[in-house]
Amino acid sequence: ELREVPFTTVDLINVGGFSFSALRGAGVRASELLELDASVSDLRYAGYTCEELCDAHCSAELLKNGGFKLRQLKLRFSVEELRSAGYSSDQLRGVGLGPMALKDGGFTGAELRAAGFTCKELTLIGYGVSELRTAGYLVATIEQSGFGPRELISGGFALRELAPVHFSADELRESGFSAADARVVGLRPKELKDSGYGVEEIKAAGYTRWQLRDAFPAWQLVEKPQTLTSNTRSGPLPLPVSLPSF
Repeated sequence: ELREVPFTTVDLINVGGFSFSALRGAGVRASELLELDASVSDLRYAGYTCEELCDAHCSAELLKNGGFKLRQLKLRFSVEELRSAGYSSDQLRGVGLGPMALKDGGFTGAELRAAGFTCKELTLIGYGVSELRTAGYLVATIEQSGFGPRELISGGFALRELAPVHFSADELRESGFSAADARVVGLRPKELKDSGYGVEEIKAAGYTRWQLRDAFPAWQLVEKPQTLTSNTRSGPLPLPVSLPSF
């Protein structure tokens, strides 16, 4: 009935003293009250819904600051808009949004890790070793998500960083790593020997003589004497000595 009287919304507020709740009941739209500097919080208390304020072009940030819950906002706004409104990856995960939705909404791998998503979950949505490393996951955790030594190296890890993973000598040899590489990773000479690495390659890998003694008998550690040939011999051969005759 109020809307049938030729009063403006301002008249109804200033002259009639009507509350926002009464105005809503009279059919006054939220957009009209917002234009009169009504706050989102006041309108929420007056009974205006999240949907009505969204239709009035209120942003996610305005509605958040006005007291609306994230569970209400996620039905009307994209992840990107919710992120811009100040919601964290942890908060969005708490209302049921998964890693793919958050990734597509602009959250970084580090933010997904901070929200509690596992390395395996990120692997399943397409993250590679380099991205997982940048996100802050440990090399052992990344390896457990299905990556081998060669993939870890290609993803930016140094050889010495593979030590906590405890790759076997067989895994390294099958992936094309040299004995010298295996030494840097932390494997012992005996492990390399048992895996099929050659004796000379292991000896040339940089191990100390004491480390090599655990894998090889002493005779295998003796350096082979250099054989003299006609090309390496220098100087004339000594003449035979003639003994005096008596």
